[in-house]
Amino acid sequence: MIHRLIIRLRIVLLLAWVVLAALALRPAARVADVIGLDLPAATPTDSARAAAALDAAFSNPATDVLAVTLAGPAAGGARTRALLDTLARVAARQPSADDVVRPDGDPPFFAVTLRTDSAVDASDLVPAFRAALAAAAARVAPADTVLVTGEPALEWDARQVSVADARRLERAALLPAAVVLVIAFGGLVAAALPLVVGLLAITLALAAVRLVGPHVPIAVFVLPIVTMVGLGVGIDYSLLVVTRFRE
Repeated sequence: MIHRLIIRLRIVLLLAWVVLAALALRPAARVADVIGLDLPAATPTDSARAAAALDAAFSNPATDVLAVTLAGPAAGGARTRALLDTLARVAARQPSADDVVRPDGDPPFFAVTLRTDSAVDASDLVPAFRAALAAAAARVAPADTVLVTGEPALEWDARQVSVADARRLERAALLPAAVVLVIAFGGLVAAALPLVVGLLAITLALAAVRLVGPHVPIAVFVLPIVTMVGLGVGIDYSLLVVTRFRE
């Protein structure tokens, strides 16, 4: 009974899936905004206990810190100090900067504490901060590269790398899968159906991650898992369904 209803309403169902996929594209493309590295552990770690001790001992502990250093011809000597002084002044003027600290002595770096609140993740401030420092360095010393690291920067980089890896995995898996499906089914339309279902599953899963992410901590490792499971299960079950219908 159900299968007859599905066949009778096939056009409506196909249009519904197309609309659902179109609505899922935007949140799926922004999934990197809600994944991260700093997830709660099952048991308190030493670093977690240290962070709790800092929160208890200080009213405003510097938990979100960026370290800025240089790479290039200016890395060393008086020229480095002058360039770092310039960059420190630029960093202090950034809306996201709370304080700039130059260590005693002559180390080739300075630290910046970020001003954040519960609505803003510190890692989301990194791109604008890097862009401002890179623009300042390009005006003063075009041959030098400004390097910005620290926990927020590492988390931002890990998120971007995870998204790029997931996309490369999709591209690398689609071509061999398409070849195998064409050989197995002997037709382009039948072979395209499992791939379309797999890509649709990935898009909907990433959109779900984007919607759930603000409320539940999600690790960056979810991206390759979604890609592998979406393509694998989507293609596998599509193979079963298409084979049955052909029979």
